[in-house]
Amino acid sequence: MREQTYARGPVPAGPFGYFDFLAGHLKLLVLVPLTVGALALLVALAWPKSYVSTTLLLIPSEVMNSNQVAAIMRADPILRAMDPSTDPEISAGRVAARVGRDGMVRVEVSGDTPQEAQQAAKALIEAWIRSTAPGEVEKADLIARRDRAVTDFKNVQAGMEAVTRAMASREAVSTEAMVRMATLSEAADRIFTIVQVTSRRLEGMPRDVIRQAPSLPAKPRQPHFALVAVAGAVIALFALLLALLLRHRYRSLTAAAKGPHGPAQGGAF
Repeated sequence: MREQTYARGPVPAGPFGYFDFLAGHLKLLVLVPLTVGALALLVALAWPKSYVSTTLLLIPSEVMNSNQVAAIMRADPILRAMDPSTDPEISAGRVAARVGRDGMVRVEVSGDTPQEAQQAAKALIEAWIRSTAPGEVEKADLIARRDRAVTDFKNVQAGMEAVTRAMASREAVSTEAMVRMATLSEAADRIFTIVQVTSRRLEGMPRDVIRQAPSLPAKPRQPHFALVAVAGAVIALFALLLALLLRHRYRSLTAAAKGPHGPAQGGAF
């Protein structure tokens, strides 16, 4: 078999040449990932402590979508109200909001101290509650919708009472009367829901949606040190493998182009 040469000696052509080449750099493949993993661990240990205050919200589905609430928590006006002295893009890095499997919105706000995290979370929630209050134009529209719904509800109630009197005056209740009563009952439920939703919307989001007030964190949030070290070592290993294989491939192609009697490729990796 024709062999390609490089500074560390002959390297067989073909796929097995890669394994031989990597075996010649075994010490490098061990020491570099270990060093990078150790450095990553030191950085994680020296990273500033961060405390996280958690708030839980249970949003009625007929009032607002929970996913919308989670997204609003990172809106610029809310972030400015939380910390007026900081750019919203920077403040957004301190806030995380998501909807859990239980349907509750979990809002997390970080800070350098437990008190700072809790106060920032309180300011964020207060700003969000204030933002749910309708403006003047929306308020007028909601009032009109509520008043129409109240009028419709009274009309439906009057119709139900008339059907009830008609049914009471007869010995046998007709199928038509029963269907009419069921239709009116469904309409009353639907209209009553509209009255409730618009009335609640006029008041803004009630505070009873806060199922857990912003907490005072007792311990800082720390990275998983072992995971950081392993991730650093693995990334370094793959990067080194890629670099070595690309260099080996380049040397092999160069040697093949020069022919079997070409000069040896100089220079160590």
